[in-house]
Amino acid sequence: MHPIARSIRYGFTGTEYDKYLKFINGWPGVQQRVYMDPFAVNVPPDILDAAYVERPAVEEQIYRTGNSVIVGLKGSGKTALWQRSRPITKDLSGRDVVFLRMSPEIVTSDCLTRHHWDKKKAKILIDDTECLNEQSLVHLIDTTQQWHDKTSGRLDFIVFANRERKAFIEGLDYVKQGNLEVYDLPAWKDAELRALLGQRLAAWSTGFIDYQSFKEPRRAAGITNPSRLYNLLENFDQFNSNENLQAVFVDKRIVHWRSELPQPGTKASRISRTIAYLWGRENKKGENGLVLFLYVLRDLTNPEDRRAVQLDELIKDLESEWHPPLSATEASSSDYTRNWAKEMLNLADDDTRRDFISTIIKGVVAVGADQGEWDAPIHALNLARGFIAACAGCWPQYRPPLSIAHLNALVSIYWGKGGEE
Repeated sequence: MHPIARSIRYGFTGTEYDKYLKFINGWPGVQQRVYMDPFAVNVPPDILDAAYVERPAVEEQIYRTGNSVIVGLKGSGKTALWQRSRPITKDLSGRDVVFLRMSPEIVTSDCLTRHHWDKKKAKILIDDTECLNEQSLVHLIDTTQQWHDKTSGRLDFIVFANRERKAFIEGLDYVKQGNLEVYDLPAWKDAELRALLGQRLAAWSTGFIDYQSFKEPRRAAGITNPSRLYNLLENFDQFNSNENLQAVFVDKRIVHWRSELPQPGTKASRISRTIAYLWGRENKKGENGLVLFLYVLRDLTNPEDRRAVQLDELIKDLESEWHPPLSATEASSSDYTRNWAKEMLNLADDDTRRDFISTIIKGVVAVGADQGEWDAPIHALNLARGFIAACAGCWPQYRPPLSIAHLNALVSIYWGKGGEE
């Protein structure tokens, strides 16, 4: 393996790492200097939520009720879901769910019998099934199905598998009879990989301390006229019960806020707490949760209904409040989610800065299903580290300033397609 490829994939030498960290700690706009690698593959558990992007399309599959097998290619997000801490949440039916993780080797009837399951809904995640042979996989699925039936669905099981096993699993009687559902996890998209890198850098720039304010920005000002909004929502039957309100959140625009939706006992409290909860939420596109909810409510309302017009007016006002015109200082601040390389030092020209992140993403996505031993996010993090290390002057054959040709050559070396061994 080429020495540079080995460094990027498996860890820099001491000298390379010192140069890399010194360079990246001089990053423009860094609020707090931290001797920590923002693009490291493995991060401490206490900052795990800062290191991963949420993927609603993936999480929606996980929150489905019932016994299921989740099938995904490498890079589809199984590992991130496995690592994320979600001790208690709610499934798509609104029930409390306790997430438990088990290794396939210990999922036996005796093992399950020894656990004293409480009355809450439990969803057991079983990963690392790629190492099982087909006979062992059948036994695992048979055991989980029996326990699902024995507990009348109080225990749900999700078995992670790879795409190669899909045809085999779909041939099992449980699937043919409709007792076991198989879902596909979508592979990472370009925009999600870009968001992952941007979120890592943004969280690191504040020392991984206040990363939540980056993910869900706190607004100094509240809604200018909350009574106007409250009085309008009071006229909607969707707020008559928690169940009615949750039914609105099946819409993909707002489904990822469904699990933590407040569950008050009165209509008045339901309206006020929902407003407060959603006003503090923002998706990766910068769209406000309350505004999106009002869009969904508007789409459920007859266009001839006066309430639809009132909702349109409120949406326009709230959008203006959520994203007021930027001052000159704010407009020039670093935009990590779009192109955090625009102020990158040691690049040859503006074209290279503009295409810096795109070159990373293309270098990951172009390989497709043949990514090798790791998932797409890991390759994206590795290439980001490699590019920055080159900017830091870690390798004599890639002396700054770097051009797009240099970056593309590093991608080829990373995949073992260029350079000398």
